Amino acid sequence: MWRRIRLSDSVRSDQRQSWRKVATVVSVVLFLSVAASCQIINPKSFERLQLSQIPTSQPSFSLSYGTDRQQSLDVYTPDGWNKNDSRPVIVHVHGGGWNGGQRADVSASMKTQLLRGWVVISVDYRLAPRVRFPEPIRDIDRAIRFVRSQVANLGIDPKQLILSGHSAGGHLAMMQAMGNAQEVFVSPNLPPELAAQSSRPSGVVALGAPMDLNAWAMDGWEAIPNLLNLFLKCPSKETTTMNCSSERLATASVNDLIDPSDPPMYLVHGVDDPIVGVEQVFIISNLAVEQGMASKVKVDVVDSGPRYARQHFPDMGLNLNALNSFLDVAITGQMG
Repeated sequence: MWRRIRLSDSVRSDQRQSWRKVATVVSVVLFLSVAASCQIINPKSFERLQLSQIPTSQPSFSLSYGTDRQQSLDVYTPDGWNKNDSRPVIVHVHGGGWNGGQRADVSASMKTQLLRGWVVISVDYRLAPRVRFPEPIRDIDRAIRFVRSQVANLGIDPKQLILSGHSAGGHLAMMQAMGNAQEVFVSPNLPPELAAQSSRPSGVVALGAPMDLNAWAMDGWEAIPNLLNLFLKCPSKETTTMNCSSERLATASVNDLIDPSDPPMYLVHGVDDPIVGVEQVFIISNLAVEQGMASKVKVDVVDSGPRYARQHFPDMGLNLNALNSFLDVAITGQMG
């Protein structure tokens, strides 16, 4: 079974184009191998998210979920909302290579859920190199617990919470969701009111996310070594030299966290993504199938629509109808 793409350490920049061709071929094979079991969705044009559908809403209010200045979140509320409601909620994690980005960067497909009556919360978290793995995951865990502790102020149903993330944020979301509150991913100094809350989401949506970091480290984007060295604290004098061991990369990868008890996942990826190769979704979905989770995995590969949607920002190419259906079923706890 497919687990991890490995190339020799001799791969260098002059071979990157060859690697991309290999990855594309591998992706096609993997696409076919999981198509039936993971119900891969290929949207028709009318099923894609349209620009006119994206709300221009600004946050209704902001809150702090910790003592650090970056432990803050924005709350977006739908029309007609009040704090006595019991609405489903999305907690979204922005991208930015673990060392950048901000909570204002809300993925369009998540913000669109405001039109369906969802509350959308976008989270900031501490960034590298000020903190390193696993601290950002601990921040996401803490944010979910905080959101559930604020039911009286947020107008949400704490049992109907979806975690989502784009790019590096998708990695953090998947690590948190698949990690099942393992001790290493939970802050050791949570206040009692947060420790009493569950941090398990009802489901997780990952957009353009690196999830198998060993495979991603062999990909062709020049910034990868520096991003991983910073995030995982693998010192290197050269920004283009990978200094993290395979074991260290595996520790921060989703692969070994997957098991049948995990919440359902919806994986979205552009087929021509030059930053995070599309093979990532097939590696993870195949592992999930091996664990008997085929009914809990949806893979949405964007292979048509605008160029940017087929690359690293797949929102405008994903199957919106299928995503909405996934969200609605996931929050019932009846998927898989």
